[in-house]
This record gives sequence, C-alpha cells and structure tokens, in this order.
Amino acid sequence: MRQLAHVLKVGMAMADEEMLEEWHLPDDFFDDLDASASFDLTAPASTEQDESLERLIPRLLSEFKGNVSQTAKTAGVSRNTVYKYAKGKGNDV
Repeated sequence: MRQLAHVLKVGMAMADEEMLEEWHLPDDFFDDLDASASFDLTAPASTEQDESLERLIPRLLSEFKGNVSQTAKTAGVSRNTVYKYAKGKGNDV
C-alpha cells in the first residue's frame, strides 16, 4: 500500500496540477502491476508449497548465515514469511 501511495505522489508531482495520466507514472510500476496480475491472490496456499518452504527457508537461512532479507529474496517470499517458518523450526533470527 505504501508503494502505491508513493507512486501516486510521484505521478501527481509529474502531472504538475494536470489530470494524472499513465505516462506520469514510472514504467516499472506497470511492470510490477503486470507481474502481480499473473498471481491468483484468492486461491488458498497449497500444502505442498508450505511443506517445501518448511525445508527451503531453514536451508537458505543457514546458507546465507541468518540473513533474512537475502533468504526472502531467494525464496521469493516476504521477510515475515521467513520469520514465520524460521520460528516454527526453532531457528534464531
């Protein structure tokens, strides 16, 4: 939500009191929007994916020496997800 607010603020500044149009917004905003449209956010998470994350996240945390940001980036999940799975396995992060 914060990113969207930031993009809109920048777009409004670029519009300079004119009507906000697509070309006022950064190109990477549309790239991110297109990428997120390919995910079905209403579908429930599969247990297979959860099981693989249960193994993947502790391994990545070990590999990256506890670096939560790098683990999240590599696993393609949020840092909160890394903390969730790390605490479930008893890892100290």
